[in-house]
Amino acid sequence: LATFETLRQALIKPPPAALRTKTPRAAPDFYADAYLPPPSPDAASRVPGLRDLRRPGRITAVVIPERYEETGTPTPCAFIRLLLPLDHPQCGEDIDMVVASAEDALRYRADVFVTQRYAIGSVEEIQALAEHVRAQGAALIYDLDDDLIDIPDDHPEAGRLRTKSELVRQMLGAASVVTVSTPALQAKVAVSGGGVALVPNGLDERLWSVAPPVRVMRQEPVRFLLMGTATHDRDFDLIAPALEALHQAFE
Repeated sequence: LATFETLRQALIKPPPAALRTKTPRAAPDFYADAYLPPPSPDAASRVPGLRDLRRPGRITAVVIPERYEETGTPTPCAFIRLLLPLDHPQCGEDIDMVVASAEDALRYRADVFVTQRYAIGSVEEIQALAEHVRAQGAALIYDLDDDLIDIPDDHPEAGRLRTKSELVRQMLGAASVVTVSTPALQAKVAVSGGGVALVPNGLDERLWSVAPPVRVMRQEPVRFLLMGTATHDRDFDLIAPALEALHQAFE
């Protein structure tokens, strides 16, 4: 208590006259000097009106994820294939990522522009992005996790998806590198002549708790949940017999 009382008296004591008359130094502008990326050292290469994200020793990426038209929120594919991987510590520590729309992406200068599937909704927007990327010597990466060019007749959304196949063809032609999810898709896309990299789907380990599960005696049934859209009915058919066998063995 005596220590706190000593501190209290020191704090309420008026400062010396020398300190009261001293002019404080101007505080640095954190927003302009530290928060916003510094300008490119190559002033001649800067394009008027563009925000230059590039930094020495860093990789800057403008990410254009696929979004739901109704809500504007990123689709599950956007999280699984772009947002979570680019945010992962194994690669994200060296990457400065900005998420943008196709229109907003044209306002940035960066090392890499990354997009996927139907993220860009018109041929005109694709051409504008491709020209923007070429003009600054950047790379355009296009991710495709399904065969969205040759839609089978029995696909539940065949009519809607076939109207967008031209968008996929345009992106395949404009991309510097195409990333795909399966070897079969890699072989098919490679026919177009561009660079194709295989990036399989995977579970992000950050979804799971590091603590071991607590074992408790359960009285209620064990329930399984399978999440998927109507396009994954065939996937469910593959595991349905196993689920039925489990049900019969433990009911």
